[in-house]
Amino acid sequence: MYNGKNPSALQSQRMLSEALVSLMDSYPFSEITVTMICSKAGVSRQTFYKMFDSKEDVARYMAKRKCLEFELSMIRYKTLTLEELSAKTFSFFENNRKLIQNLVNNQLQHILLEQAQLALTDLLTCFDCDSANIMDESNRVFIAGGLCSMVINWAEKDSKTSLESSVTHFTRLFTIRSFTRIGTAKEAAQKLQGI
Repeated sequence: MYNGKNPSALQSQRMLSEALVSLMDSYPFSEITVTMICSKAGVSRQTFYKMFDSKEDVARYMAKRKCLEFELSMIRYKTLTLEELSAKTFSFFENNRKLIQNLVNNQLQHILLEQAQLALTDLLTCFDCDSANIMDESNRVFIAGGLCSMVINWAEKDSKTSLESSVTHFTRLFTIRSFTRIGTAKEAAQKLQGI
């Protein structure tokens, strides 16, 4: 997958990912071809293969982009309770339910889970924990993995369970109650964007 900063290349990546999202509304992922994606995006196959290795790579890019959008929306908070973090995570997924459902329905939830867990783990590096618990990498991965797995399970089951009930269920597992951002929102945004 292309990871540079060339504006034209980044635009091509966005156009290809938007084309895949649009096609997934009408076709199963397994029936979508690179040619279909390129045609819908208005770019050549050569451009596609400069940007991505496969259509799964496009799905990973979509999930990564959405997860970065979530991360950047969260760093504006100085302090978050675990319940607020959970609620905002479930709410973000609910607001993007169509994309999430398309990924789940096409057996691509592993891509979503991978990207969401990486994003939440990275996000938690921008916050300190207010309890005696140590907020080290293993605990961040544990919290992120549990929360992401519950969200994926909720989407897979097309759950009618309320967001509030899901959040309460998750937060009762922990004694951690809040997180405080380390540094400024700008510093955290730069860290998350690799700047």
